[in-house]
Amino acid sequence: MLNNGGTRNDIASIMKHICLVFVVSTLLATKCSGQINRPPEFLKGRDMDKFSLREDTPIGSPVYTLQARDPENSRVNYYISGDTFSVDKDSGIVKLIRQLDREVENTVDVIISITDKSVAGLPPNTISIKREITILDQNDNSPKFQNVPYSFSVEETTPIGAVVFKDIIVTDADIGANAEIKLSCQSEVTPAACQKFEIRGTTITSGRVRGEIILLELLDYEEQSSYTMSIVAEDLAETGSLKSTTNVIIDIKDVQDQPPVFQNAPFTATVMENSIQGTSVLNFAVHDGDIGDPRDLVLRIENDEKEYFQLGPTSTDSRKIVTAILETNNPIDREDTGILDNGGLYVFQIKAIEVVNGLPVGESTTANVTIVVGDVNDQPPIFNQKEFNITISEDIGPNTPLPGLNIVVTDTDVGDNAKFNLELEDVLNSDGMFAVFPSEAIGRTPVIIRINNASALDYEIPEKRIFIFKVKAVQEGYRSDFATVTVMLTDANDNAPVFKSDQYILQVPEDVSPGTNIFTLTAHDADSGDFGKVTYAIKGFGSDKFEVIPETGEIIVSNCDKSSCLDYESQKSYSLTYEAADGGGRVTTVNLFMEIADINDNAPQFTKDVYTHEVLENTSKILPPLFIKATDLDGPTQGDGKITYSIVSNDLLDLNAIMIEPDTGEVILRRPLKHSETPNGNGLLTIVIQATDAGIPPLSSTAKLILKVKKENDGAPEFIGLPYIAHVKENAVGGTSVLKIVASDPDGPDVGIRYFIHSGAKDNFILDQKSGLISVAPGADLDKDLYGMEYSILVQAVDSGIPVHQTASATVQISVEDVNNKPPKFLEESYVQYIPESTNIGEEILTVEASDPDEGAKLRYSIVEPIVARDKTGSFVTSSSYNYKAAFRIDGTTGKITVNQPLEYNSASVIILTVEVVDLNAVDVAFGKQQKASVEVTIYVRAHGEMNPVFSPPWTQANPVVEITVPEETLIGSTLLTLSARDPLTHAVVNHFEKILGSDPDNYVSVSPVSGVVALNRRLDFEELPLKRISFKVKAIIGEAKSQRYSEATVIIIVQDINDNSPVFAQN
Repeated sequence: MLNNGGTRNDIASIMKHICLVFVVSTLLATKCSGQINRPPEFLKGRDMDKFSLREDTPIGSPVYTLQARDPENSRVNYYISGDTFSVDKDSGIVKLIRQLDREVENTVDVIISITDKSVAGLPPNTISIKREITILDQNDNSPKFQNVPYSFSVEETTPIGAVVFKDIIVTDADIGANAEIKLSCQSEVTPAACQKFEIRGTTITSGRVRGEIILLELLDYEEQSSYTMSIVAEDLAETGSLKSTTNVIIDIKDVQDQPPVFQNAPFTATVMENSIQGTSVLNFAVHDGDIGDPRDLVLRIENDEKEYFQLGPTSTDSRKIVTAILETNNPIDREDTGILDNGGLYVFQIKAIEVVNGLPVGESTTANVTIVVGDVNDQPPIFNQKEFNITISEDIGPNTPLPGLNIVVTDTDVGDNAKFNLELEDVLNSDGMFAVFPSEAIGRTPVIIRINNASALDYEIPEKRIFIFKVKAVQEGYRSDFATVTVMLTDANDNAPVFKSDQYILQVPEDVSPGTNIFTLTAHDADSGDFGKVTYAIKGFGSDKFEVIPETGEIIVSNCDKSSCLDYESQKSYSLTYEAADGGGRVTTVNLFMEIADINDNAPQFTKDVYTHEVLENTSKILPPLFIKATDLDGPTQGDGKITYSIVSNDLLDLNAIMIEPDTGEVILRRPLKHSETPNGNGLLTIVIQATDAGIPPLSSTAKLILKVKKENDGAPEFIGLPYIAHVKENAVGGTSVLKIVASDPDGPDVGIRYFIHSGAKDNFILDQKSGLISVAPGADLDKDLYGMEYSILVQAVDSGIPVHQTASATVQISVEDVNNKPPKFLEESYVQYIPESTNIGEEILTVEASDPDEGAKLRYSIVEPIVARDKTGSFVTSSSYNYKAAFRIDGTTGKITVNQPLEYNSASVIILTVEVVDLNAVDVAFGKQQKASVEVTIYVRAHGEMNPVFSPPWTQANPVVEITVPEETLIGSTLLTLSARDPLTHAVVNHFEKILGSDPDNYVSVSPVSGVVALNRRLDFEELPLKRISFKVKAIIGEAKSQRYSEATVIIIVQDINDNSPVFAQN
């Protein structure tokens, strides 16, 4: 067949005459006068040269496009030979028309032809080319096991590493990597075989592999007598590898390598002591471990040194299993030392030996036999020793075991045969004093003697310092033993020192000399030895004024490096604690009051050493009245502070012109004084005044009074220009001048006046003494918010008069004017807001607010850097992926923050803004400085699905679990926890909870629908709960009906075990 219009004969003719056709066509092309028909030609690379094709190419697939051109640009038709391909004669598209199989044919030979059209009666030209198409291999053949099935046998003694089978042949019809084969054992199918054996493949030729099985571990016929090994053969194709499997049956050959085996060994049996000879003890069976070819066995008893046992009748069945009976031989004594020390057990062995023709061949096995020797009551209880002597202290506590008393009673019988009773019998002073524990005992029992009447133990009673009693062990009323216990009593520090009185009051003169013994105070202690030795100490405020000799209790006055430590006027009494401590650490204290007796050791003290006063001449009154004042520190017994005043001397010739009132100290003129009668005519009088106390003996002191007799025209300075009012800016610096005050002296030069601030300046203003200039003090703080807006400063002008300076006072009012010099401050340290992702553009979400203490402040709000965002995973967001920095805007006047663009939860779930406020009217703006403040605003964007309630931590949406631990046996009705939740949109607290129906089928808990309190409904028992926990679910609900939103929380309660069960023996 000739594809696309030709016949098979035509193709043969073309093949036969291809050269002739080409030559003839060429001659015709060149011969015709005036017309040339040149042959067509294939385009380079479009003539199927070196073309190859995959064998799995589907039938009908276009696989190649032939392309040619004709020099005269006539149409070219395409042809291809054979039954493998077809070609569209016009387009040159080649298609596959039958299935390829590389394993049948590696190549396909075809002839491709092109024919042009005739020109001016000239015949068409045909060009034909033979091409060999290479078929590419695809992995379409699985490896194939040859000569299956496989089976072989191997001896159990075969050494590790031996090749046990090598007749496995595997082939693969593919080539290259598709025919490379790997062999392996399928451990998931036959794990036991793959542990014991492995398969290794060796390549024979391409696509042919020999498999060898190698032993990996020692074999044991008795453990497993055969194995099935699943083997996989898999080619190494790069993609889509193919595999095949087969099974290999491996039989293990038994070899004599196992010793005899006792069934159910080791053996245990119970035999009563004194059993008669021939008593059957136990039946047992034994066989050769090599069950494939077992040998005969012989039995014997070993390590039965006292020949208590013997072998009875034995029998052997067809499988050579030997069955035998063990019997008693000699009577057994359970109290035998060896048996008793071994807990009533007697252990020996039965040995089984393999024999051939009656002769041992060396293989043997020994089985332990443990005999529990049953007891017969034939032993009495016995004490570990007959006499015990101990010493105890008289202060031993009630129910305390006697120390150092190691009493043990032993009955070598067991069970009920070893039971006995314990009791006490008084010998001396012991009746009711002691108790024995336990009262009932069994076997070997330590005995405890406890103090029964501790209050009767008193070492201070000599005849009760020794106690003797017997401890008796009695069994069935006739078997008994006893031990004697002697208890010696020693003294204890059970008595504290005792004073004769609860408190002591001592009177001590204040002038007593240091080191003087003022009193001896002792206590008595009834204990003996060091316990009865008492030492003394003084404690309390003022105890440093006194000392006590610790051994004698003598109280003396401390040495204070002066004539006396005590001073009535400084402290009139001391309330001290006097302590007596014995050698055992017991302490008794009493109150010790030291009353200090007053001595007249203080002379009166004037309030001043020199008094000055003025009086006008020609007047008999001193105005204002003049009182001289003195005080006396001594107490009521020394005049109680009463003072008598007198004039010792004055400068007048008339000594009686001036007097002083003895009781009040008022200075009185008996007649008018004249300026001219003063000494030197300077107007000054010096008067010496004496103050005398009422103590014994009386003490006195003196002071001077300088009295100035003023002429009628004497006067104080006078301020000029009153009132004084000034203003100053609150930011004024130190040195700023505020106001100048001026005063005039009517009877002296004005330059002698000095100016002073008396009060009211608050350290913010200073006054120049000479000039009277008031200015701002260096470092002053005129902040009106701290110190107020008004200062009322009292100033004084003092003249230079001698000896008495005249003074005038005036008030200066200074007003502080506000300056805008303080930065604004936000009302909150930070702001947090939660909003849904669906919040509309322009919708208000939050208002920030700041305040400024200055008057006339003008605040402007803005959003500034830094602005950061995190996505829902917590990672920082870049503004290139989502412009989160433009998500919000702020009103500069009100601080209202609104949404500026659509929000995207996935891109930015948390946006942190920095909001800044600036005072536009601040005084520092002119100098380039701004008064401003900033605050952080954190906005959480909630996804559409995050509108539901949010439980408190540790609950999260990713892990909605709350876990707590509760001890078992918690009281029913107890509150276990309180669930709380909030609305993520409004932050309102949720007050609607529901336990989900069916989540707590046993109704362990109840949930309050309003408060979320979880309370226990029924008993929790750790031992009865299989999972040691209970769990249930709770809804937190917001809204009603269709608008309802809710979240669920799974509550897990871990039940904690407590020690509420006593130990229980496995056997009685």
